[in-house]
Amino acid sequence: MGEISFIGDIVTPYETLHNGLITIENGKISYIGEVKQTEGEAIECGDNIIVPGFVDIHIHGAMGHDAMEPSIDALDQISRFLAEGGVTGFLSTTYSTSHEELMKTLQDIEKVREHGTTGAQLLGVHLEGPYISQNKRGAQHPSEIRNPDINELEEILDRYGDLVKIVTMAPELDGAIEAIQFLKKRNIVVSAGHTDANYYETMTAIEAGLSHGSHLFNGMRSFHHREPGVVGALLTDPRVTVELIADGTHLHPAALMLTVKAKGVRDTVLVSDCIIPAGLLDGEYYVNDSKVVMMDGICKLVDGTLAGSIIRLNQAVQLMTKVGSTTSEAVQMASTNPTRILGLSQKGRLEKGFDADLIVMDREFNVKLTMVQGSIVYEA
Repeated sequence: MGEISFIGDIVTPYETLHNGLITIENGKISYIGEVKQTEGEAIECGDNIIVPGFVDIHIHGAMGHDAMEPSIDALDQISRFLAEGGVTGFLSTTYSTSHEELMKTLQDIEKVREHGTTGAQLLGVHLEGPYISQNKRGAQHPSEIRNPDINELEEILDRYGDLVKIVTMAPELDGAIEAIQFLKKRNIVVSAGHTDANYYETMTAIEAGLSHGSHLFNGMRSFHHREPGVVGALLTDPRVTVELIADGTHLHPAALMLTVKAKGVRDTVLVSDCIIPAGLLDGEYYVNDSKVVMMDGICKLVDGTLAGSIIRLNQAVQLMTKVGSTTSEAVQMASTNPTRILGLSQKGRLEKGFDADLIVMDREFNVKLTMVQGSIVYEA
């Protein structure tokens, strides 16, 4: 793989280098700094900005395909959709399902990871369920929801421990605290989500090792000034990071601003929570055996319940800048923060020695180019 360089404004995201140079060799960043003489191809980015690639740790599907489909092509098409929105890495996110189906899904996803994708890199799996609350299940199938089971988790991790990165569960369920402790010992991120937990139950789970919150505010007990619930615990405990679906539908701009003020930029993560209709036209679709109607870009079940999003992360980054975040802060929420949560020490920043996962965007956050490990996988 030959040397390739980019010249332009570089958001690392901890600093911005105006008219800087970043050079890529063998899939890694070999130089970043002032413009100098280089070998190989040099791409002048003009008024565009160069930023680290985004990492989506909560994505169910897109382009008519589900992340649980037993097909290399399905996940590959999802990976290309993500790359068009500046995503260079993602976690294939599952729904609640039977143990047998879950094991088969993990086997299929592992094969895809070994095979590789032509868009965003498949980094692992986020299990969103089956250990969630019936009261806060959202679009998930009620018959597949169950309490945490250590034996089941042990079988999953014995076979796919390197694949599973995050497990979302409701902390109030019987067996949840023991499951959180077990997962923590196996270095799995445990996230509170689809939960009706109160404040005390959530704090007990945090003490046990819970360290993340899935799509904050959505799919969880609402905040109340006398019983802050799971939202209050997640917002106020510094040991916890949280996800936001910044699509203009799931959360009011004030909720986005409140979260960043309470958690700080470092502990806030942008996710898409995309589902099958993402990238397609309005219409009726089936997601996890449930009928979903997409109208004006908003996905709902027939009873009106929100059922995931269709946003790309470059759009989420743009929205965060409109509600008060700087470009570098919004970029950090979509790149550096998720890679830190996953323990990926060579991704999420534009720094010498890091993986060459980067994107070029215009000032309106439209993606012009996406590079994954030194290979250009998308050009507008």
